[in-house]
Amino acid sequence: APSLAAARSTADSIQLGSRFQTEVGDPESMELPEAGFDLIVIAQRLHAATPQGRDRLLDQARRALAPGGRIVLIDLFRGPARPRLAETIEALRVHVAAPLGGVQSAEELRQRLLARGLTDIRFTFVAASRVNLGMIVAAVGDR
Repeated sequence: APSLAAARSTADSIQLGSRFQTEVGDPESMELPEAGFDLIVIAQRLHAATPQGRDRLLDQARRALAPGGRIVLIDLFRGPARPRLAETIEALRVHVAAPLGGVQSAEELRQRLLARGLTDIRFTFVAASRVNLGMIVAAVGDR
């Protein structure tokens, strides 16, 4: 998996070494150790999942986060303004590829995170993205 190799290379370049690990599997059904991670990154998976699948992903991630841990969610989000052509085409592509999934708003995801007890929720659109790629970071209560 080229993306995992790229993640490993990045982790090595910033001296994460043995503190960095990847998990390969179906993200909706794989078992992760409870409170076993300080940081979990879920990138471009939520829009492809059904609402129930999103809930399973977020529940699994929440259980796997250690106290004080953070979750980073990188995905497509509906923007506050009328979509541009590139955003509309991307939304159509998502619908065709994952007809039961869909692009959600940052507020919808924020509510899902709050319901799981996550706090300090911050959102930003990725400036270089033409298709409303955004990032949310949220935290579990202090250690």
